[in-house]
Amino acid sequence: MAEASRVDVAAILNEASALVGASPLSFLAAACANIALGTWIDTQIFSWNATLALYAAAAGFAGVLQYLVLRRVLGTASDGRRIAAIRAPVVAVTLHLLAWMVVGAAYVLLLVPGLYLAGRLSPAVGIAVVEQRGLAGSIGESWRRTRRAWRPLLLVQALLLVPLLGLFGLIVAGVYLEWGAITSDDPSLVTSLLGNLATGVMALGGWAVAGAVYRLTAPDSVGLDQVFA
Repeated sequence: MAEASRVDVAAILNEASALVGASPLSFLAAACANIALGTWIDTQIFSWNATLALYAAAAGFAGVLQYLVLRRVLGTASDGRRIAAIRAPVVAVTLHLLAWMVVGAAYVLLLVPGLYLAGRLSPAVGIAVVEQRGLAGSIGESWRRTRRAWRPLLLVQALLLVPLLGLFGLIVAGVYLEWGAITSDDPSLVTSLLGNLATGVMALGGWAVAGAVYRLTAPDSVGLDQVFA
């Protein structure tokens, strides 16, 4: 396994930047699709049942996008088993949905547990994508690989919140000052675009960090040279 000393804040951010720089169009296209869907959902007529169903579908869609992006930038170290290859996207999307629910609940209840869980689970989707492990195997392996690196992972997850909090701050300020009413005939569309831009930037950063943490914690036996060949 990779040495724990390799997994620090600077290494994670550098690796994440390298992944985005290696395939910027993939990240940008996925982020735009995510933002567009979220904005469309926000413009629909409100109904508790319909809204919850749409947001659940959006979370699943984001999981598909994350799988496609990480599959693009990380490749695969599969042994060629067809069942594992078919299972990989299902496991990856399921992991995304589980993280969305569990980490989201932890964020609501108390911020630090959410950051901790997000950090410890960050390489799980990469493990499912590249090594094509099952659901329990991906979660367990993610937990094992990050057990000595949870502090820098927690800090990086906190940094991912910066653009989200910053843009939501602008939204609050714009609504309070009636900025949206001055610049648009439909203020709700402006605030929706800004809100989804914030979450889209956070999602893009989260995908890049997930790929970076996977690469930094991947065991040498995976053969990264073969993955990127």
